[in-house]
Amino acid sequence: MMRPFANPRDGGGATRGGFMLEYGTGRLSGDSRKAMFTHEMVHHFIGSLAGDSGQNAWFGEGLAEFYKIRAPYRAGLLGIDGVLHEINVMTDAYYTNAFVATPIVEAGRLRWADRSIQTVPYNRGFMYFVDLNAKIVARSGGKRSLDDLVRAMLARRNSGLPYDEASWRTLLLAELGPEGPADLDAMQAGRLITPPDNAFGSCFRRVKVDGTRRPILGFEENTLLTEPFIVTELDENSAAARAGLRNGDKIVSRTGVTERIAHSASNIRLDPIVELTVRRGDEMLDIRFSTEGPGIDYYRWLAKRKLENCDIP
Repeated sequence: MMRPFANPRDGGGATRGGFMLEYGTGRLSGDSRKAMFTHEMVHHFIGSLAGDSGQNAWFGEGLAEFYKIRAPYRAGLLGIDGVLHEINVMTDAYYTNAFVATPIVEAGRLRWADRSIQTVPYNRGFMYFVDLNAKIVARSGGKRSLDDLVRAMLARRNSGLPYDEASWRTLLLAELGPEGPADLDAMQAGRLITPPDNAFGSCFRRVKVDGTRRPILGFEENTLLTEPFIVTELDENSAAARAGLRNGDKIVSRTGVTERIAHSASNIRLDPIVELTVRRGDEMLDIRFSTEGPGIDYYRWLAKRKLENCDIP
């Protein structure tokens, strides 16, 4: 089943015999739809670990994000330019997330309190599996990959054995020694994940973008995307509030905001300066404010040669 959704975001849910998808009206592109389909289809195979669904969501959601890129690429359904785009959507979502260092247990407990917290299992899980896959490939000299561990987990489930975090830890220990479970502990604790330069294959290289700051809007982002464009959930300590913005203001025009379609990230990108024209009662006001928050460690992957004959592990 598919349905249009009033808010400008795309989402879905896998069920036992199918899946449901919702898409922001007028915003769903072909590539976005493919990524969403693939993500939900992966859930049918991967499922969820036994136990608390909030605390264990990193497994199912992270693998769905990992394979939503690799599976269609392997099948010839996603071009290499699309691969690079999806990589950087996910890495951007991870490094700029205000809860990048929040322990998984706390993120699971608060997952319905904030849109950014909801995305933690997706983008952090993705980064964890990218890093893990790179380590398995390196340790085995290219003979093994994350695929082998996933197949082993599925074989356990199909044999009636436990399908839980303890089982995953056993596989990690056998594959990578103590480093495997230790990396899982670090991910769950919120340690920053920086996959190696070749984590996404031979065509891409990692670069650190110095001077990057976490973008902070200061109010509910759907205010900018959904009629009637009324400001809500304004943080009174934000730069937007200090510049004069108020809850209840109606946004008439804006600059410095770009919409994007993202299943597991914010649906807007912010320039360092945002300018709004708002209506407050009978007044029209111009408001200008900085969106630059604290400095962060930020990495992107760039093409390092002509994008052909690319090896994506």
